[in-house]
Amino acid sequence: MEISFLNITNLMAEHHDISGPILFFLMIAESAPLTGFLVPGTLILPAIGILTGHDMSSFLYLYVYAVAGAFVGDLLGYWLGRRGGQIWQPQLLKNHHSQSIQLADEMLKQHGSIAVFLGRFVWLIHPAVPTAAGLFGVPLRKFLWLDFIAASLWILLYMGAGHIITGIWIHQAPQVLHIVSLVLAVFLIMYLIHLFISHLSRRH
Repeated sequence: MEISFLNITNLMAEHHDISGPILFFLMIAESAPLTGFLVPGTLILPAIGILTGHDMSSFLYLYVYAVAGAFVGDLLGYWLGRRGGQIWQPQLLKNHHSQSIQLADEMLKQHGSIAVFLGRFVWLIHPAVPTAAGLFGVPLRKFLWLDFIAASLWILLYMGAGHIITGIWIHQAPQVLHIVSLVLAVFLIMYLIHLFISHLSRRH
């Protein structure tokens, strides 16, 4: 059963002083192998963004914890892949997440290390990508910087969506215009990244 994101957000709203550490461990679970298939990060992160209201300092506080947790969870998956993934992964292929694991493996085979970045944005596959990266021998240094950039952008996109929606509800027209400008800038950056990734994929 998937973890209820409503229960998580309610807990964080009631215990604001420990909301950062809660989010940190939640994102580790969201990114780690197996548990990552049970924690709906694409639902939780917008709700977390809404919790920050229009307070940018609260948003940045939780954003740092979220990125750190996602990065640690991915690093755990990578380490497990390097430390014997070829032995225990066949057992995982027997469960109901076998298709996601196979797709992650195929993505690594087709795109190489750039799949570490691409996989973070593919729903229900990204928990398996770091393990596949370790299994296929993606160099640690390359994994670290690709994964950190991907996790940072992915969390900014989903948390930012909730934060921006709240801001639109609260602010007046001039502030809304400012927020819309930021949204357009984020999407422009994402589009440029997409073009860059497509270029690299063609080279591979």
